[in-house]
Amino acid sequence: MAGRRDIAGTFVGKHLWFSDADLRSIVQRGSQPARGDRTTGHETRDPHLRRGVA
Repeated sequence: MAGRRDIAGTFVGKHLWFSDADLRSIVQRGSQPARGDRTTGHETRDPHLRRGVA
């Protein structure tokens, strides 16, 4: 993904480096709200979400 420039990173020669800010950006971009009900342990049924697609 970094090679396609889809996520932040810096090329130094042929090596790819990630700064702390790059890593925070990647984590924030990939974070998703939790699914499921903690009281019952069952997954929340959302008709707009299909298995494997979020």
